[in-house]
Amino acid sequence: MGEKMTSARLLAKPTFVTTFILFAVLSTQIYGHAGPFDCPDSRVRNVTRTATLFELNPRFVAGGSEILYLEFTGDPEQPMPWDYRLMVSDRTGDSVAELTGPGVVDYIIGLEMSVVKLLVVAQAPTEPAEFELSDDIVPWELWQLDLKTRARKLLYLSKSESLRAGYAKLGLAELPNSKQDRLTTVSPNKENRLVVTRESDSGKNAIKFYNARGGAAQRLILTSERYNTYTHTSWLPPVVWLNEHQILTLHFRHRRTEVFPQNEGVFSIVRVDLSDGSTEVVFESDRLKPFARMSLNENHSSLLFQQTGDEQRTELWRLNLRSRNADMIYWTSGAIGEARSSLDGASLVFSRLEADNFDIIRLDLERHRMQRLAGN
Repeated sequence: MGEKMTSARLLAKPTFVTTFILFAVLSTQIYGHAGPFDCPDSRVRNVTRTATLFELNPRFVAGGSEILYLEFTGDPEQPMPWDYRLMVSDRTGDSVAELTGPGVVDYIIGLEMSVVKLLVVAQAPTEPAEFELSDDIVPWELWQLDLKTRARKLLYLSKSESLRAGYAKLGLAELPNSKQDRLTTVSPNKENRLVVTRESDSGKNAIKFYNARGGAAQRLILTSERYNTYTHTSWLPPVVWLNEHQILTLHFRHRRTEVFPQNEGVFSIVRVDLSDGSTEVVFESDRLKPFARMSLNENHSSLLFQQTGDEQRTELWRLNLRSRNADMIYWTSGAIGEARSSLDGASLVFSRLEADNFDIIRLDLERHRMQRLAGN
């Protein structure tokens, strides 16, 4: 599909945010406890952290007729986690509106896809925060927004509580923790709890997957091959839930050395059955990105992921999980965020960073067209 833009409209101006490299330590696919809203699959979090930028990942709402995204409002020289406001655009980019003012940290959407719950910092601190998701005490609030009526309701006002407590109230009780080298994720109906850890042994690292069902003790179900600690030391693999008992994740095996994840090794996308610990390779390539930003389409029949193409370009691929056929559907010389699918599967929406330009992109897969919905 390449880079040609058939319809472009400058609707908003998010500020360039590559200074968020300090957030690169976390996985690109993040899940947590569902909380009051039973948030399905990849709708749990809209903000993900990658190796190159702090992504603002848009998604479809209102049956696919509208697109939500976060717009950066702060100082690019001193960005803060709360320097965003929530925006909405129609599918074609002909109409855009602000849904909130500045101060939004993150949000989740309920199963009915018409109500948003927002974590907002009411009075932003003047000093930069390290933001380890986050033990800093800031005055945060929890709001509910009705996407149909635009009515807003205050749900909770914090009292000397950390932003981490705010994420718990939002519905994410356990967050990725780079300091503890672990990622915790829970299945859609909360039957299974998976803990992914990075463990060191004799100067080498290995990724281990532990599963606990109900109140049972956790058990080791999968271990990666060891790799050197000086490359991608903070890397944790993405986890995508297929159902209550199966996940898709990245696995690694070396070819000649244990340097990770350079040319001497190869990544594979594997299906893991938590009930018996069995694994099945569904796709393998030496071009798979360590931050592959995997996501499922709405009916879980295909997986979107990223590879490195010629001249280090970023390629977006689609894997049919039944036939195992894979095809490239888009490429760019820059970086792109996690792609989200519309309900009918006819469109994708994602963020793109290229040549210092940040854009919200919609791909029309049926008409083979690309629209730029917003950008700087």
